[in-house]
Formats: sequence, structure tokens, C-alpha cells
Amino acid sequence: MKKPESIYKVFMERLKELMEDKNINMKVLSENTAIPRSTINSWNLKERLPSAECLFALAEYFEVTVDYLLGREN
Repeated sequence: MKKPESIYKVFMERLKELMEDKNINMKVLSENTAIPRSTINSWNLKERLPSAECLFALAEYFEVTVDYLLGREN
């Protein structure tokens, strides 16, 4: 099992990459996923990992799997 620190790192790397690919910022991501900007920012600050609900919303928006977001698949 991965340590929480590595999960944060992988998750944030993947999220940033996906946002860059779509050429969007946190504000646009928040607007398009209904995830509060403060919640997205808390992930960036490594205060917490996203909830299952947020992971599903991100996976649907970016058309990837939750496993991809968490580094369980390439």
C-alpha cells in the first residue's frame, strides 16, 4: 500500500497534468465539476485527499478512471 504522502504527490501531479491538457485553472475546474475552489485548493496544500464523490466527478470530467487519478494505473 502506498504511503499517504505518495498518494498526494501522484494525485496532484495527475490533476495538474490533466488541467494543463485542458488548459484550465482551479476556477474553471471548480465551475465545471461543482467542486468548491477551496476544496481543490486544500488538495493542492496537501491538507486532505478528495472524497470519493470528488474523485468520481474528476474522473468523469477528465474522462479517466479513479485508479488513474490515484496512481493505481498508468
